Amino acid sequence: MSLRSHLLALVVVSLVPVLVFCAVLVFALARHERATVEQGSRETARALAVAVDQQIESVMAVLASLAISQPLATGDLRGFYEEARAFRATQDGWESVFLYDLNGDGLLNVRLPFGTPLPSARGQEAFDRLVATGRPVVSDLALGRAVGRDIVWVVVPVKIAGELKYALGASIDSQLGLRAILDRLRMPEEWSATISDRNKIIVARTRSSHLVGQPVTPRLAERTAAAPEGAYEDVTLDGIPVYAAFSRSPVAGWTVSIAIPSRLVDASLRRSLLTIVGAGLAFLVLAGGLAAVVGRRIAAAIESLSHAAHAVASGETPAAGAPSGVTEVDTVAHDLAEAAAILAGRAVDRARTEEERGRLLARAETARRDAEIANRTKDEFLATVSHELRTPLTAILGWARMLRSGRVGGDAIARGLEVIDRNARLQAQLIEDLLDVSRIITGKLRLELRSIELAPVIDGAIDSVRDTAEAKGITIDCAVEPHLGLRGDPDRLQQVVWNLLSNAIKFTPAGGRVSVVARAAGAELEISVSDTGKGIEREFLPFVFERFRQSAMGRASGGLGLGLALVRHLTEGHGGTVAVHSEGPDRGATLTVRLPSATTNGETEAPATVLRPGARFPSLAGVRVLVVDDDDDARQLLAFVLEQCHAEVLTAASTHEALRRLENEKPDVVLSDINMPGADGYVLVRTLRERDGAGRVPVVALTASARGEDRRRALAAGFDMHVAKPVEPAVLAEIVAELMGAVRRGRAGELPTARV
Repeated sequence: MSLRSHLLALVVVSLVPVLVFCAVLVFALARHERATVEQGSRETARALAVAVDQQIESVMAVLASLAISQPLATGDLRGFYEEARAFRATQDGWESVFLYDLNGDGLLNVRLPFGTPLPSARGQEAFDRLVATGRPVVSDLALGRAVGRDIVWVVVPVKIAGELKYALGASIDSQLGLRAILDRLRMPEEWSATISDRNKIIVARTRSSHLVGQPVTPRLAERTAAAPEGAYEDVTLDGIPVYAAFSRSPVAGWTVSIAIPSRLVDASLRRSLLTIVGAGLAFLVLAGGLAAVVGRRIAAAIESLSHAAHAVASGETPAAGAPSGVTEVDTVAHDLAEAAAILAGRAVDRARTEEERGRLLARAETARRDAEIANRTKDEFLATVSHELRTPLTAILGWARMLRSGRVGGDAIARGLEVIDRNARLQAQLIEDLLDVSRIITGKLRLELRSIELAPVIDGAIDSVRDTAEAKGITIDCAVEPHLGLRGDPDRLQQVVWNLLSNAIKFTPAGGRVSVVARAAGAELEISVSDTGKGIEREFLPFVFERFRQSAMGRASGGLGLGLALVRHLTEGHGGTVAVHSEGPDRGATLTVRLPSATTNGETEAPATVLRPGARFPSLAGVRVLVVDDDDDARQLLAFVLEQCHAEVLTAASTHEALRRLENEKPDVVLSDINMPGADGYVLVRTLRERDGAGRVPVVALTASARGEDRRRALAAGFDMHVAKPVEPAVLAEIVAELMGAVRRGRAGELPTARV
């Protein structure tokens, strides 16, 4: 075999291991990609299962609120029929509402006229299970004979005087009521999601909806019977090979499965293999050509070294350093020496390159894990937001419907109003926290820094949570050193302390204690809030102040997990730091805020007035108030509140109407919205100020625009006060009384902005 052939074979042998390594690497990456897809689809299926249970629990909650209806309690079935029919009209996807007694005899169905005979429910699995357990149940998929569509039943027990009396249920259109859950997922177009009942029958499906009502694939039925969740390969009822994952919901017992076409996952592997094969063939052809050229050159050089080769073949050692007499051979020897040095240098460089690549790969892997965690945290946060916003809405809507029906009396009225009030406040606080986080993310959060004393800030925050603490029997201890001055935004610092106190009260059981300590620590001011509550898991401590992150105990207590993130951002905006310490679960926690101190020189400004709920209604006898608002409900509410305080109230639905009334009327105070169609509140106050002359009428901006720049713009335009909606009725009356008192003292323009 010639030298050139040997060189060609050497090149091929050298390339083959490299190609094999590349192929192994591609397959390893493909397996990793499949594992990632399976994990992602499993988490998606689990999230969908949670959404299905939330939807079923929402239906159960609505039926439970209907089950305490006054007509049903008194046996007035016709009255309850009318109420249930009105209830059903407000619920998307509800086909009907029905009522059965414990013998299985049908009493009413709102899809049919009252009194229409109904088929017996005896022998129906869902009905029998409810009678046996006395607990709410969900049926499997069934064909609704009355509507000709696939439906499921949600049935809850009705107890009268503590005794199980009826079975109240709703039939839900599987496509209208459950398909919306799948559509909200916004999966890639070729993916499919399926909900199946306990009998392995398809209840809802994103693709090929004609398959609803048919059994799932045998493979899926086998896997769901063996485990509550998992991932596997399957062929759909459409005949499409897929990678699938499933998760069973704990409440309904249904299974949610996600199917991803195999060709989408395997496409990247095929592309990688084709690239490897193409590159390998190209390298082989190139190597063969180079081997032929280089072989001829090396053969010539070896022939010129025949004397040295004969000497080696004879076992003789060529004379070291003896010139060969052939310039080319000596040049080759010299070049080989230089090449060895160059190769050694390149080896060092290659080692450095490999080390750097290893660091980059590790960094990329860390970034990927962080991205997966962020994405999972985002999904969990969105699910939490949906739950936290829908939960108070369910209670508000349910009790509002019951109160409007006029069939709720006695203590139930007070309880319903209390529930509506509490849940409305909860939702307002959730929305405000989301807006603050949005302002932080977009860089629109502004701090109004000034010289302030810390004590009034802490006192205001304690006052705002005192009622909540007293309701739980929690004692608040406060120790604040005098003359703690700093430069800061009093409203935002009060928000920091309020969040720390609210967090401590939420996680402290009844009878516990919360302590607030503020002191000077060198060049800093230190505010510590300690509690005797549930504490924080040690592994969660590094993530306490991150947005959208909640510990297990935090998730169990509700909320969005934004309060402490706001504390960190607002503290850092003041140039300070925040830290947390906890010995572990049930051992309490201490959160410490450190802020740069500053000498106030006696010129300080207190935080904005915080008017707490539950304030008394002052008398406004003899006070004439003009209320300007384009919203009828808001205008009528403001007028009613002021009239209850014996004020004389004038109303106007627009700026032009208000100006016409002001030509003939002389109010003592004007309450005006800002954002009105046509001429807004700024036009009204500017026009009024031009007309004032010697007598200045106090004007209050009562608006939903609650940002700092909105307040500054309102005061600059001529308003005397800026009050953010929503506002407590008693607080509104106090604002008018306080403004009239200031007018009588001759300093209306010096009133602070109220924050309610």
